[in-house]
Order: sequence, then structure tokens, then C-alpha cells
Amino acid sequence: MKRKHSLFILLGFLLFHFTSAQVVINEVQYGSSSTIELKNVGSSTVDVNNWWLCYLFTYRQLSASNITVTGNTMMAPGDIVTISGSGLSLGTSSDLGIYNTNSFGSSTAMEDFVQWGAGGQGRESVAVTKGIWTAGDFVPSVMNANSTIEWNGGGDGSQFWFEVTNGSLGSENIILNCNGGTVALTGGGTSAQVCLDGMAQVLSFDSTGTSGTNFAYVVTDNNGIILGLPPGDMVNFQPAGPGECWVWGLSYSGNITAQLGDNATMVPLSDSCYDLSDNFITVFRDSVSGGDMITDEMGNDTVQVCLDGMPQVISFDSVGNVGPNFAYVVTDNNGTILGLPPGDMVNFQPAGPGECWVWGLSYTGNVTAQVGDNATQVALTDGCFDLSDNFLVVFRDSVSGGSAITDDMGNDTVQVCLDGMPQVISFDSVGTFGPNFAYVVTDNNGTILGLPPGDMVNFQPAGPGECWVWGLSYTGTVTAQVGDNATQVPLSDGCFDLSDNFLVVFRDSVSGGNITDEMGNDSVFVCIDGTDQFVSFDSSNVVGPNFAYVITDDQGTILGLPPGDMANFAPAGPGICYVWGLSYTGNIIAMMGQNALQVPLTDGCFDLSDDFLVVARDSSNCTTSIEDELPLGSVNIYPNPVQDLVTIELSQAIRSEVALLTIHDLTGREIYRAEWESIQDRQNVDTHKWDSGLYILTLQTDVGVFRSKIVKE
Repeated sequence: MKRKHSLFILLGFLLFHFTSAQVVINEVQYGSSSTIELKNVGSSTVDVNNWWLCYLFTYRQLSASNITVTGNTMMAPGDIVTISGSGLSLGTSSDLGIYNTNSFGSSTAMEDFVQWGAGGQGRESVAVTKGIWTAGDFVPSVMNANSTIEWNGGGDGSQFWFEVTNGSLGSENIILNCNGGTVALTGGGTSAQVCLDGMAQVLSFDSTGTSGTNFAYVVTDNNGIILGLPPGDMVNFQPAGPGECWVWGLSYSGNITAQLGDNATMVPLSDSCYDLSDNFITVFRDSVSGGDMITDEMGNDTVQVCLDGMPQVISFDSVGNVGPNFAYVVTDNNGTILGLPPGDMVNFQPAGPGECWVWGLSYTGNVTAQVGDNATQVALTDGCFDLSDNFLVVFRDSVSGGSAITDDMGNDTVQVCLDGMPQVISFDSVGTFGPNFAYVVTDNNGTILGLPPGDMVNFQPAGPGECWVWGLSYTGTVTAQVGDNATQVPLSDGCFDLSDNFLVVFRDSVSGGNITDEMGNDSVFVCIDGTDQFVSFDSSNVVGPNFAYVITDDQGTILGLPPGDMANFAPAGPGICYVWGLSYTGNIIAMMGQNALQVPLTDGCFDLSDDFLVVARDSSNCTTSIEDELPLGSVNIYPNPVQDLVTIELSQAIRSEVALLTIHDLTGREIYRAEWESIQDRQNVDTHKWDSGLYILTLQTDVGVFRSKIVKE
């Protein structure tokens, strides 16, 4: 099938019939040597002797004396004449029309038209009306001084005109001398099938009967749309995707101007002579695709089976596979084929523990692969084939609770002190495997105490004792419950495995309780008068294996660690001190001078008492001995704690003629003193100006002495 610039003969002559043009402008040389070439492309003889030329509204008749016509003006089909002379002067930007009469505004009189250098010139509108030109269209000016513009015979419009160096005025146009010949595959044949399986699919081509300066191949789809312009005589069709394409030969001079996406049968393919081959090579690209997703029937790309003696059947599903045949291939994780199942399911129970991959295989022809072959390295069929983009991973008996469960510091044993504060332990695991993981807390017999939702537990509410924290790797859903024995019942409705070890948590319960003197008072006064001043202590609500007393000043600084439950305060001198209870495990590490409220007091668990015994030491007003202390309940103080006004009320049994009421702060400074008449049974004290804190009240009567703490808010 001979083509001359977009099917020159087949398409070009059809265009001639559309325009009714028989004699056409065939070549133009403008400038100082202006020359025009006409050609009869019709099938009958035409007399052009009295025809007219029109350019930029300049008119010349071919029979004029200043016009030279070379050739026979009685133009037979195929004849060429040239027009030159002193009466012809074409500039670098002009239009040019040929007319059969001097009716220059008539589209009927106009036979052909071309313009170059710019659009909208001269009689462009007449050519537009005639339908042989597009408004504004023009042929670019030539780049070389001796060049001409030649028509390629393809039709009307600037796209069918090209610059030709040293043109062919008076003879057949240079651009019409290209021949695309015929094309075939190397080795013969004009049809091929390639398998798009991810491997390179290279075909090479040959041509015969070509002529022209240059030759190339053009790849189009089956509509002529250009898909590729390969640089040589071979093409890799793998990236093209499935479908059908045609490979043409292209003979050309000049430069290829066609681009991807152009229609090779409709646009100029070069800026000079060109011709497509009479035939094309058909390439069928078979689309086999193993699919882009292989899953189990639930859509999972990873599945675990428990090899527990029962059948473990997994059904497969695929998405995106293309091709006439499809099968599944089971390999190990190196690609070695373990099985070629006849359907879409496999029982993995006999396979033993391990990991395997299930691929999809789309193919033509027959499967040739065998068990033991590597599916990624051998031909799997005698036709086209493609493995799926992914594979289903099947883990067989591949749940592991791990080899080490520790706290977040790496310890496998930890001690928590149940002192009323949260005791949160974070856990860590090593060597776990499986889709789900949780921790299980049991007692030391394996009975489940808790199934925490995360990787930490607050052990404070649990009370004293010992517990174990296990790791649990599992599939499915946890079915174990609190009270089950974790070593004896199924822990999930799928696969599960407890960790090889467990974290041991010892929960020690210590409480410092409450502290008073042996009479039950929470404050006591001692007189520093040179004699021993022993005070015995008592405690209640204490919890823990060990207990001691700690004596501090009012800031918490340790003044003493008595070995028993009494202390002689005579050597201490006047002042205030606190006696605390200390419940603990391990050994006391606190030292004199440290602050008991700020440092660890033992190397184990410890807890100071909730309150303390206040011991007020004074060297004045020592008129009453310790035997004269008034009993509890003989004096009522309220409200306590107090905000503004506190009331001190005596019982009837201890009223006397005279009583002295004093109140001191913890530094020993007296801030209140009052006499109490016998006719009174209560005294109100205004405290609203006092600083917040602890104060010591002392009431001295002829019956005895009463001391108590007052808390100012």
C-alpha cells in the first residue's frame, strides 16, 4: 500500500476530487529568483495560457510579455510548467493564488492557493470560501536562501508543504521520491504473538524495496495512533500492556516530525519526503496476569493453621487475574514448588510446621512445571504464563508466646509495695510471633487472675501475694476467663501459645498505721527538768513483717531511730518532735539527718504511719508530772480542724477553781494564754489570724494537765 505523505496516492487524490483542483501550485521559490511551478494532477489536458496569478493583490497573466512560462501551457496529465520573469516578484511573506479568469474575488475562478510567512494575506478569504485553506494558516518561511517550498501531494493546507534545499523546479518534487517498501519479522512472517509475563519480549524487523535517504520503524495501535518511534529495528513489547499493535516501515528525508499520539495515516511524518510501508507487522500481545491479590476466602493475605491432627483446609481467592487458564501453585519461602493443587483449596495438616506461599498462575497452553522446580526461575507452561503479584502466606503452627517475658527494665522478677499508691508494672516480650498478642496474669498455680487489655497492670488492688505474668500469642479470639487454669484450658478459639517463661511479681503489703502514746494521746508534753522523760509509743492498723519508730523534727529531719517502742526525751532539750511508725520489708537504710519524707527508708517496701505523735518538750511550766495527765474525753475541742473559732469544753468532773489555757506553735512560741474561771465550762478562741498548720494546746488545772493538737486550715 503506497503512501506519499499520509497516503499520498490513496488519500491525496481523494482530496483533489474534493477541491476539484486539477492544476495545482506544486513548488514555489520566492525572493530575487521568484519561480512558480504548476502541475496537472488531473486526468485531462488543461490550457493554462490565459490563466492569472494573484499575490498580495498583484495580478499577472501567464501570457504577459514580462512572464516566462517554461513548458507547454496546454498541460497534459502529469505535465509540469515553471513561471518566472521580471514581472514576478514574490517576497518572504506572501500569498499566491492561480485563477482561470481575472475574477479574483471569485472562489469559482480560483484553482489553487498557498501562503507563507504569515496568515491573513491577500486573497486568503477567497481560498477559505473555496474550502482549500484555513484562515490564518501559513507555511513557515524557509530557513535557507536557496530553498523552495514543495507540495507533497497530500492535500490542502500548510501541513502538506515543506522546505526543500535546492528544489526540483521543472521536475518531479524531491519529497515524492521516498518508498517505504514492505516489512516483515526477522526470519520471516508478518504476525507475532508475545507473552506479557514480566520478561522482556523483543521482536526484530526487516524491510525490502525501500528507497529514500532515511528509514525507521513506526509502532501504532490498530487505529494508526503512534505508540512508539523505536531508534532501531527491534522493540521490547513487554511494557506496552495487552492488545494489538502494528509495526510500519517509514522511508523519509529531513527530520521526523511525528509524535506519540499522532495518527500516522493522517499527519505529516517528516519535514520533507516520507512514505509508510505498503504493509505492517501485526503483533498480538497476550495478556496473562496472575492477579494482583491472592488471599484466603476471607480476604487475608496471611493465615495461620494449627497443626493439631485435624484437617487444616484453606480456600483461596484471587483478584485481577487475566487469561484463559488459572491455577494455584504452592511454594516454600524460596520459591520451590511444593504442590500444584487441582482446585482452590489445600489441606495443610500433612505438611508439617513451616511457612509456605500460595501463588496464582494465569497461563495459556499446558502447565509444565513440576514439584521441586523453582517457580520464579523456570518456565511454568509451554505457552504464556504469569505468577500473581503477591502470594498468600500460610504459617503452619507458627504462634509463639515468646522466649522471655520481663518488666520494661528487663527483669524477670519484680517486687511491688502495696502502700495505697498505684503500683503499675509495664511488661515486655522477646521472640513472640503471631497476629495477636496479650498478657495473662495468674497465681503461682496457673489460675487466671486477670487478662489486661494492654502491656501494663496496676497491682495495688490485688493485695499481698505472688503472681505470674505470661505472654500469649494467638489467632482468633481469646476464650479463657478469670478463674480458668491457663495451663489446662484452650485460651483462644484459634491457635495459641503461652510464653516459655513468666514474670514473677511479689506483692508486699506494708502500712505504717496510726501512732499515739501508750495512753492513746496523739500529743504529749514532757518537762525538761533534768530527770529522764520517757514516753512509750503505741501503734494500730499496722500491716507488714517489720515495724519500727522514727523520730523527726517538725520538718521531717530524722532525729532518732529508737530500737524499741519508747524513747527518753530529756537529753533532747526544749522543742517539738514527731514520732512516726514505719512498716517495712528488707532493711532500714535511712540515717540521722536525712529527711524521712524525701528519701527511701528501707531497701524494700516501706510506709510511714498516716499520722504521728507530737512530743512537746518544755523547760518551764513543769508543775505537773506525767502522772497528772487528764484522761481522754475529759476535754472536748471542736471543730478540729478549725478555720475561725475553736471551742474548748471541760467535762463536769474536772472543773476547778482556776485553769490556765496556753497554745503554742510547733516552734514552741506561745501564741495564746488565758485564765479559766471555775464558773465557765467552755472557752472560745479566735484563730482566724493564725497561719495554717499544727498547734499544741495545753490546759493546766488543779486536777491535772490536758494536751492536744489543733489543726488550723
